[in-house]
This record gives sequence, C-alpha cells and structure tokens, in this order.
Amino acid sequence: MSLEVGVKRVQRAAFLLAMAVMDAFCVPRAVPQDDSLQYAAKAKFLSVMPRFVEWPAETFKTHEATLQICVHGDFSFGTNLAELARTESVSGHRLEVKWVRKEQELAGCQLLFVSHSAAKRYDKVLEAVRNSVTLTIGEEPEFLKAGGMICLQSAQNGVTFDVNLDAVQDGHLKLSSQLLALAKHIVRRAEPATS
Repeated sequence: MSLEVGVKRVQRAAFLLAMAVMDAFCVPRAVPQDDSLQYAAKAKFLSVMPRFVEWPAETFKTHEATLQICVHGDFSFGTNLAELARTESVSGHRLEVKWVRKEQELAGCQLLFVSHSAAKRYDKVLEAVRNSVTLTIGEEPEFLKAGGMICLQSAQNGVTFDVNLDAVQDGHLKLSSQLLALAKHIVRRAEPATS
C-alpha cells in the first residue's frame, strides 16, 4: 500500500470517527424542556463516551474484564443507559452499568457519572476515586471546579460538554482529539505568570 493510500484511509477513518461522535452526542429535541429527550441524550453520551477514552493498560485485570460505568446519585435515565451500553464494547471490554450508592464502592469504576443530586458530596465522591483510573462526569459547572473531568449540559440539539483537561491528565487518562474538538470549553489551571 502506498503512503498516499494509507494517509487517505487514516483521514477517512478520522472523518468517520468525528461523524460518529457528533451523531452520538446530538439527539434532536422537539421541545427544549422535554426531560425524556434530555435524558436520552445523556444516556447516549455516556454509552459511547468510553470509545473516546484511552485507559492505561493496567486498568483492566484481564482482556475480558468489563468496563464499569457507574452511576452515583439520582438517575432517571438508568434503564435507557443500561439498554444502550448492553450492545457496546470498547477494545474487547463489554460495558456494564452499575448503580453505586456508597462512595467507598466507587473505586472499581472506569467511568463514573455523578448526578446533580449528589452536588453537596462532590468532594467526597471525587476523593473516593482519586487513586483510581476513573473518568468522572457530572452535570453542573461546580463539578469541574471540584476536580471532575467532564460536565454535561443540556442543549437544544442534545448535550454539550466542558472538559477539565488537567483533571483528565491527573487521572492518567487520554481523551481523543476528535472528542476534545467537540467540547464547548476546555478548562485548564491558570499558568503561572513569567517575568
């Protein structure tokens, strides 16, 4: 295969990946206040999100280990998420949705969704996964300020999201460039001023 053909294949694959990301995160909404469509968009986001994350090899004990999507707090779209995740796998790891009520049980999660109902406990929840390789996703801007990695927000056509890139890197995770290109905001710690 020539270099030109290889480059075109990579470009096509990147384009198809970007289109899949955009499709996955955009759920048409007829009525902006329709909670069921908002929840469907969030469930879809959470079910495809693992495709765009690179976890360190040692995250999974075996090649057959499941990728745990954990949910903490009130979660009215859990059935929808479980149904979507049931058909997904990432690098051979089947997705499994788990509802977790106690912070001390969160450490085994690879992806953790923290609902807005747990806002008063963000610090405790994030501390519980601080030494784990866990992608943390919340629903309020305060979640990022507390050290969360991604904040989902409802939008006219589905969901938008902000990324706390420093928290992602501190958690030893990598997000795909296609995903980062779709983020509404990428938050970084302020760089120290140099003289």
